[in-house]
Amino acid sequence: MNLLKPHIFLVGFMGCGKSTVGRAVATLLHRPFVDLDQAIEQVVGTSIAEIIGLRGEPFFRTVETQCLQQSIFDNPSIIALGGGAFTLEFNRQIISRAGTSIWFDAPFELCWERIQQEPKIRPLAPDLATASERYELRKSVYQLAELKISVTDHETPEQLAQLIINQLQDRDAG
Repeated sequence: MNLLKPHIFLVGFMGCGKSTVGRAVATLLHRPFVDLDQAIEQVVGTSIAEIIGLRGEPFFRTVETQCLQQSIFDNPSIIALGGGAFTLEFNRQIISRAGTSIWFDAPFELCWERIQQEPKIRPLAPDLATASERYELRKSVYQLAELKISVTDHETPEQLAQLIINQLQDRDAG
């Protein structure tokens, strides 16, 4: 793997599988896994939904950027970003300097199905119309990631993890 950019940042819409597949990638590469949303919740001491509900999205984004900046000083890790983290130019600059970004290109229908199955509240995707609009707005930014992996409901997390590792190895060999 490219040692100049040791972190691997997983980018994509909520529900696309970043956290689930990220854990599998971390296991295969023997690296720590960081879920940026969980890190934020630990720092603030409450859920993402409560943070956004009580303090607003701008406050949440500020804390998110601070946690992202902190994460790059840790050992080389697999870092699953929240769905909106990559949409901020400043965050993309941090990510570009510290590691490789990989976009989980999952169809909206699959993401929405997974969002609806989750017990936790997604305050930025409260209904189909809002979620769909947010997905469309973010998609062009996600395409700025260095690598892309197509996600369907036919692959296991382990298969997707191996596909990611293969793409990284191919890129580093070329």
